[in-house]
Amino acid sequence: MGANVKRLTVTIPVEQFELIKGMVEQEPARYPSMSAFVAEAIAERLADEHAHELLIAMLKAEDGEPTAEDIAWADEALRVIERAADDQPAQGAA
Repeated sequence: MGANVKRLTVTIPVEQFELIKGMVEQEPARYPSMSAFVAEAIAERLADEHAHELLIAMLKAEDGEPTAEDIAWADEALRVIERAADDQPAQGAA
């Protein structure tokens, strides 16, 4: 382990473990280890979170803080999206 890393122990569902293990075995050039896979996934998530925070800051700078009406509209839009996702058949289902 290099000097610029820290060990982390995580607990994940067996199904996720098996999927990751399979990907590491199938793509050793991309994922030389399970740690490399997890580190890449974390880096991607952190980048997404940072982009989200930047977007919110830009929108607030342009339009100010959201009003109660804006928040109510967004909450309803998210409910509509969640209902639509719940109505979709599971991938791979016949």
